[in-house]
Amino acid sequence: GKGIWGSTIKSFKGLEADCIILTDISKDHLHPRRIADFYVGCTRAKNILKIVVSDSETQSFIKNQSANT
Repeated sequence: GKGIWGSTIKSFKGLEADCIILTDISKDHLHPRRIADFYVGCTRAKNILKIVVSDSETQSFIKNQSANT
């Protein structure tokens, strides 16, 4: 079906959607113990992934990481 879902990353594991919007991402999500959850969230998008970060430091980190892939 079509519509908008609200979910946590952990509860969305194993599912996918055309568009995923990750919100309130902070540098805490990029800590080695939590990076797997961030990866899961990013890989749920079939077509469009949007990441809304909570600070400029996190934004810079994500941009640098995506440029290196």
